[in-house]
Amino acid sequence: MNLARLYFILYEHMSDRNLAEVISFSTKIDYALAYNDVLGAGTSEVEGNTLQLVTAKLVTAGLQAWIDEG
Repeated sequence: MNLARLYFILYEHMSDRNLAEVISFSTKIDYALAYNDVLGAGTSEVEGNTLQLVTAKLVTAGLQAWIDEG
């Protein structure tokens, strides 16, 4: 499962540990593995049309409202 784009989008809005916990809970990936991936997301670059597609889906699901609550 490639979650790099999701990590990249959510990284600036959540702490590393919280993001890893959410990913671990929602995907059943071991927390330690999710945390390691999250740490990598903070230093990587993601590009392409799929990033826009993932962002659009998150916005449709209420991403902006969630960000505004924070």
